[in-house]
Amino acid sequence: MTLLPEEAFLWLWLVLSVVAAIVVVRALRLPVIWVVYPPLLYGVIAANPHVVVLALLVVAGTGAGLLPRSSKSSRSRRSWANAAGARSCWQPRP
Repeated sequence: MTLLPEEAFLWLWLVLSVVAAIVVVRALRLPVIWVVYPPLLYGVIAANPHVVVLALLVVAGTGAGLLPRSSKSSRSRRSWANAAGARSCWQPRP
């Protein structure tokens, strides 16, 4: 016994995937045309759950500060490497 018939669930999940794709694009402040970016669009067409999970991660990341950005800790790691005399290939020279 299920709560929804299979066809109703598929349509509901498809609508949820479209909404999730729009949420991802808006949360990342991308132009609306990014909704038709092939990996995102194909995920929506296939009703792939990864689109919904991506939306949850992006929304949670914007509020919790989980999105990548330059942070104090990355700057302190660079200064620690300079103090130790070690230079890595990704580190710009001052």
